[in-house]
Amino acid sequence: PSFEFLAGFLSVGFSTCPTSSDCTTVGIINAYHTILVCYFTFGDEEWHICPFGQDHEDDFLPGTSSPVYFEGAFYFLDSRGYLGLFELIDGEGEWYVFAKPQIPSGHLHSSHLIECDGQLLSVFIGEMGEWVRVFKLEQPKMKWAPVKSLGNHTLFI
Repeated sequence: PSFEFLAGFLSVGFSTCPTSSDCTTVGIINAYHTILVCYFTFGDEEWHICPFGQDHEDDFLPGTSSPVYFEGAFYFLDSRGYLGLFELIDGEGEWYVFAKPQIPSGHLHSSHLIECDGQLLSVFIGEMGEWVRVFKLEQPKMKWAPVKSLGNHTLFI
């Protein structure tokens, strides 16, 4: 496929190893009150572009955190903590946005989305590392719950 507009992607992710014939590559572009989720699957000739309009009050503001492929869908974390979900249903792209978790007031330095031990986690870091908060996604409610301990796991952000 053509790679001429890759510079517009804020983040890119893969459903599996990029060299696999089962891999779907997805990228997100913020285009003035429209989110463009672009994807292609191994063997496609061109990128598929799925535009999703937004109400300016609820704009999803894509961050630079890479999307995570989890349980058959791509999850995106925006720069304020809102969760976006992109999935392909019968060849058509569907886009959903879910509420953000309660994070401390003040400046948010960065947000990250990761999969750990079969769970989807969001990590928020305050300005100058003043605070760090970790949440896990509770399904099917699609709500964030605070994580008090990582157990035997370590996260490298």
